[in-house]
Amino acid sequence: RFAATYPDHPKAAAVLRQAAVELLERNQDRTAVQVCETLLQSAKPSSVGLRQAAWSVLAQAHYKMGDYANAEQAYREAIGLTEPSDTRRNALKKGLAAAVYRRAEARLAEGDERASAALFLRAANAAPGTSVAVTAEYDAASALLASQQWKDAIRVLEEFRTDYPAHALRQEATKKLAFAYIRDGRYSDAAAIYRQLGTSA
Repeated sequence: RFAATYPDHPKAAAVLRQAAVELLERNQDRTAVQVCETLLQSAKPSSVGLRQAAWSVLAQAHYKMGDYANAEQAYREAIGLTEPSDTRRNALKKGLAAAVYRRAEARLAEGDERASAALFLRAANAAPGTSVAVTAEYDAASALLASQQWKDAIRVLEEFRTDYPAHALRQEATKKLAFAYIRDGRYSDAAAIYRQLGTSA
């Protein structure tokens, strides 16, 4: 009410920011979105902190409502306003990766393996080394295999095995790699993988 009654007051933007945070905590996500949009319209370009906070809350609210495309955009805006040394940056990157991953899942459910693979890879690149990124990279390879993009699948699986040598999914990734080698006509490479696995082709 204060911000609406006194929109030109020096503290109006700060009041809106606090209101948005509290609305998000109370799961009043749609109202939080409205408050953030009002704040972004009124905040000066120089008010980096206020705009960063607004985009951050907006991203979380959109994500909670299942609006992953707008959540992705908001996370990117928030990250762009966050200093590299800011401790909040990693959390924002994880949020971005999660939003893109959800978009990939939706495309996969629609039967569009090619589009989902591209989105899974985008999720993996958004927050390298995180649990979301690991799962996204593996799922990207699976989607590429499903769409018979053998060479791209091989590239992703080889990178996965290199990037995560001790991960629990590495053995499954190795099996998928052998299969991709066979479908791509690289039989000697597939045989080498099977020998590593202690099985026969």
